[in-house]
Amino acid sequence: MAALAALRLLAGASGGVVFVCGGLLAVGLSLRAGSGGLVLGTFYAGTGLGMILSALAVAPLLGIAGATHWPQGWMILAGLSALCAALALLPLRDGLGASVRQAGSRGPTPLRFWRILAGYLLFGLGSIGYMTFIYGHLAESAGGWRQAMLFWCALGLAAVAAPSIWRRLIGGASPERSFALLVATNALGSVLPFLMPGALGLWLSAFLFGSTFFSTVAATSAFASALPQAFDRGRAIRAFTIAFALGQFGGPVVLGWTADLTGRLDAPLMFASLVVLAGAVLGVLERRPDAIDGA
Repeated sequence: MAALAALRLLAGASGGVVFVCGGLLAVGLSLRAGSGGLVLGTFYAGTGLGMILSALAVAPLLGIAGATHWPQGWMILAGLSALCAALALLPLRDGLGASVRQAGSRGPTPLRFWRILAGYLLFGLGSIGYMTFIYGHLAESAGGWRQAMLFWCALGLAAVAAPSIWRRLIGGASPERSFALLVATNALGSVLPFLMPGALGLWLSAFLFGSTFFSTVAATSAFASALPQAFDRGRAIRAFTIAFALGQFGGPVVLGWTADLTGRLDAPLMFASLVVLAGAVLGVLERRPDAIDGA
């Protein structure tokens, strides 16, 4: 268990590097492009393809061969990650990194926009709870692992389609309002399986949650890109990534306790949606990024 936890920590730290460096690169490209919302949305939608690949590769292995084959599942994921890493080398030929270099000044502290940071932390806490417990909830239902696999693929497809759905919102003039709307929609998606029991509520949940999860991440990058010039955008994206990571760290712990206390998997899902909704409220209270004092 200790070794597995250490590897999970290493995977999370590596993912943080990818989010910060890739997010800063996407911000630089969005500032040069005519459609910044599409650029940011496309970068984060790539994770949707990863969700589809992981569901198709791992779920049948564990469903057919049994849960004891989880080490082989990790090896499959490692192989897929290595393949994607090789594909990620291709843009280096275009010299894209030159667009994100900044001056050495650190600029004002990210605590100037603490409301949206706190809202993003709550979003990370609640959304990871949904993604942690919805799979188990579905796997225990009549559809079993096949239904859970299809649902995970639907989440990934919605994430891939998200740039076309939300591009105008993400690239709009009020990224803090875009953030709040996306987080509120995400909260609605997470609670739909209980408000609308049955297939319709389940697949609407996959669409709403999947299309807004990584779009919300893109909205925070859009917020960082709209900050006054005095701010270090790389530092701002790091602050968002840390807030999200703290939420994702605390989410499974807090919601796991909720599941243990109630003995039900739907209780933490309901609680997670309320936490995400609180994050949307904090986003509404945030000031416009170009109005935040950068002196």
